[in-house]
Amino acid sequence: MKTYAIGLVPGPVSVPRAFREPYLEDYGSADLEEEFFLLYEENERLLRRFLKTENSVVIQSGEGMCA
Repeated sequence: MKTYAIGLVPGPVSVPRAFREPYLEDYGSADLEEEFFLLYEENERLLRRFLKTENSVVIQSGEGMCA
């Protein structure tokens, strides 16, 4: 069987390596790893600062249908 890379971007474009490399990052599991919770807390803190609020910020993740 022949395998080939599938470009999952619209149109006939070439995505630079600098944009593709972050997708190779192995993020921790939300169910199992402490690293995930540390990353979540850091992002929550940054969002509170960006939104200029002291209230809680919830980051919903999932498919596009979640929105």
